[in-house]
Amino acid sequence: MYYKYQILSEIVDSIGAIDTLHFQIKLRENMDFIIGGCYFRIKKNHDHSFILSDSLTISYYQQNRNKKEATERILHALEFFTFLTGAPYEITGVINESVESSLPFIDVNLSKKKMLNIQATENAYQHIRTKRKLLENTLHLFSTGTKLNYLFDENNCEDAFFTFFKIIEIIVKDDFYIEKNHINRGSSSLQQYVASILTNSYGIRTTSDRLLDICGKIDNVLFESVFDGVYHKIIWFSQKSNIDIDCDKLSKIVNMRNRIAHGDNIEFEQYIEEYKYTLDLTRKIILAKFFNLSLPMIDAQIKSI
Repeated sequence: MYYKYQILSEIVDSIGAIDTLHFQIKLRENMDFIIGGCYFRIKKNHDHSFILSDSLTISYYQQNRNKKEATERILHALEFFTFLTGAPYEITGVINESVESSLPFIDVNLSKKKMLNIQATENAYQHIRTKRKLLENTLHLFSTGTKLNYLFDENNCEDAFFTFFKIIEIIVKDDFYIEKNHINRGSSSLQQYVASILTNSYGIRTTSDRLLDICGKIDNVLFESVFDGVYHKIIWFSQKSNIDIDCDKLSKIVNMRNRIAHGDNIEFEQYIEEYKYTLDLTRKIILAKFFNLSLPMIDAQIKSI
């Protein structure tokens, strides 16, 4: 026996500019598939006298009766679904509880290629253990930023940008503080350069111990100066994760973030390319951190009315 908890999820079409867009998930209607440990089913609009985005029913099954836990699992699963599709779904209505004798049957053959990709995505998600809380927090922020992104109002655009940049900061700082003591500081090269400066510029010679002492002080100052802010941390993370990075755009993005943090107004119409680049970089950094840059997405189509 299983306790089944089910809820409806929709695109809230009445908010801002979303009423001019509709979202279609390119999967069969009424085909069960699993994301985040929950069963999803796509519901499509068949009344063509008006246009609505596809809706979802999300179900979670457990052997113990626990509505709070089920609600949390469904929310986490929906936020992962938003990351996979880029569509700003929200929970609507109330969660329904029922009792079922068995779990739904997943028929991979209904859409074999897509279903196998979804299974691979779900397996990758479920294999994350030690960084599970960080992943859930990241996906929550990404879902929030995605909803703000589709509101198109400049204030919401600023909030969306700040939310996406916060994800980048959280991830690169987490990796940096884990690995910073193992970063090659180029000590041997530094000693050669300093010895050359002492001899050729200062006209002095020194002992090995004094040279090491001088280089140690320079090494600490150089390292702290380079990694004091987030800019070089992002560069460092991107290079070790094989993410191509545009240093000029990134510099503008970091500057935008700092200006917003200090209360300055940003005219986002002048920074559309930087804004789009932030969204793209955020997705790549999430994929690099948790999924080694490889994760099958779920196709979603966005149409303008």
